[in-house]
Amino acid sequence: MNKFSALIGSVALVATCSSYAATSSTQITVSVTVGAGCGISATDVDFGSIVSAASTDENFDVTVSCTAAATGNLTFVSSGASGTTRYMVANASDQIAYEILSNGTALSNTDTVSTNVPAASSVTTQFTARRSTLATIPPEGSYADTVDITYTF
Repeated sequence: MNKFSALIGSVALVATCSSYAATSSTQITVSVTVGAGCGISATDVDFGSIVSAASTDENFDVTVSCTAAATGNLTFVSSGASGTTRYMVANASDQIAYEILSNGTALSNTDTVSTNVPAASSVTTQFTARRSTLATIPPEGSYADTVDITYTF
């Protein structure tokens, strides 16, 4: 076989292989629906260790984020509440009283705080948790309460 015959065979082989290359394509749709809705987040409150019977304030933030403009109300519902006084509990019976304040006013479980959120934005509001003055230092333990914060719009 001469070089010319080998070259013609190689070209034929390449031409034959390239005739098998084919493509096919399709399209997909990528979409998302943004509904009118709001989300809420808050920072925890930690009074730390008790070193005196005096009352103590701790600030915390509540952030409401909405896709559409919303006018609504925040509520703070605590399982251990009586009027505007709430209770952190330890050992099933030991209690330390505290309050949640909005602009200096103590909130009960049924009080609401009006919060308006512009479209596609967030609003952060600062609140205060105030541990009440203690008549005596309570027994040793870890005291806690759970507060459900709800935004109704």
